[in-house]
Amino acid sequence: MNDENMDYHSALKLAQQKGFAEANPTADVEGYDAVRKLAIMSSLAYGKRINWSTMPTEGISEIENVDIKSANQLDCKIKLMAISKFENDSFYGAVRPVFVKSTSQFSNINNEFNGVALKGDSVGEVHLLGKGAGKFPTASAVIGDLFDVLGNTNPIKDLSFDNGYISYSTYPEKIKWIIRASGVDSSEISSSISHIFSEENFEIMDISLSKTVVCEVSNIDENNLIKKLNMLFSSPFIEKVKYFMVLE
Repeated sequence: MNDENMDYHSALKLAQQKGFAEANPTADVEGYDAVRKLAIMSSLAYGKRINWSTMPTEGISEIENVDIKSANQLDCKIKLMAISKFENDSFYGAVRPVFVKSTSQFSNINNEFNGVALKGDSVGEVHLLGKGAGKFPTASAVIGDLFDVLGNTNPIKDLSFDNGYISYSTYPEKIKWIIRASGVDSSEISSSISHIFSEENFEIMDISLSKTVVCEVSNIDENNLIKKLNMLFSSPFIEKVKYFMVLE
């Protein structure tokens, strides 16, 4: 979608033809496969059993060309990210499309490749990169798992559910967000955004569309952002609102 200016459905069809997307791609494109993997890795990393169904999950099926244009203006690419944090007895986990800066390691992970970043207090950030789709990588992973099960070479430690920590359904840190609002008329949409976000650090982006406005909002956490967006959505001039986090 980014490199060839394709719409979502055309890009998905091409991915299926190349064997990177399944005939029924729902688990991949809606983020269900990623969130299950995130739950497994988070459970092992934090020593607590994380239930994947409790984590907010959003896929890429609603990405539009205007979102690609917005990302390009900000020197970003949109990537489906699975993110989890555990700090000070609080946990956040989610799968969502994210605006990733071109300077990020994730920006240049394309096609059938997946990337994982692990951050530790002592080791800093460690990145892993490899193929995550295709018949040979898939077969290799399945055979490897079968040998592990048969040989019991990687026994999983007993992980019990632990309710003694705080679980966040929204991103708790103050960061930058991109808002895409569509409705009756762009001037009325811009006016509504300016009114509701008057006390925030925001900037309306130069995206020339008659019924859609895109803006940046900085230094706000997701919970407060959603409250503002609910106010925005109540405007009679707004028909649809979508937002993305921006990670440096």
